[in-house]
Amino acid sequence: MHIIAEIAHATGTVEGMIGGQVIDLESEHVKGRRGGLEYIHRSKELGALITTSVVTGGIYAGADPAQLQRLRDFGRSIGLAFQIVDDVLDVTQSSEQLGKTAGKDTASDKATYPALFGIGRVLAPCR
Repeated sequence: MHIIAEIAHATGTVEGMIGGQVIDLESEHVKGRRGGLEYIHRSKELGALITTSVVTGGIYAGADPAQLQRLRDFGRSIGLAFQIVDDVLDVTQSSEQLGKTAGKDTASDKATYPALFGIGRVLAPCR
């Protein structure tokens, strides 16, 4: 049981996953700011699960606190990147291409990077 508590503490996912989902739902129809949007994306379930997986490996390997922090930062960055790509695909791809309903974020007026910055600005670094 000690290792589970250590993983939850090291990843910050217990409050993060719940908080990310609550803020995501509360932010519908509200024009957000980048900081709030980044918190939502870093905390949502997949980002939190990626971070947990990365940090758990470090804990089992005996990583020291500084190494765990670097792993946590890495996991959060990958989770954020995944969420941004998911937001972009929701706007730019068809339901058939995605294998799920496209345009749900726009229809729900969700806080997303394309909604906040516009698809052109989100994709500009990729070009």
